[in-house]
Amino acid sequence: MPGLRTQTASHVFLILVNLSCHSEIGHPQVTITKLPPNTTTSYQPLDKGIIAATKGRYKTRYLGRVSANLDRLIASGDPNPRVPRGGGLYQGGPVHLLDAARIVKEEW
Repeated sequence: MPGLRTQTASHVFLILVNLSCHSEIGHPQVTITKLPPNTTTSYQPLDKGIIAATKGRYKTRYLGRVSANLDRLIASGDPNPRVPRGGGLYQGGPVHLLDAARIVKEEW
């Protein structure tokens, strides 16, 4: 946990579900909370809601970016527009994994 102080000065809660290997962490900034066995099914609907909201916002941002790139290509007036290679979605090129990671980070 040496990197924890570089990220935040706040107190951190570590929630464990069916995982006991981290229970020996003794750090004054970390409080470990263990969920009782077989409670995952009680919390999964919450996970579904969070994932669904993030996925919806991701799709909205992704389609907005693609639309902006298409609008830019159309507005250029070039009869044979070329899409740049390797630049990714934010530079007008094809989408790649880094773009997806950036969008998820922004929307989270």
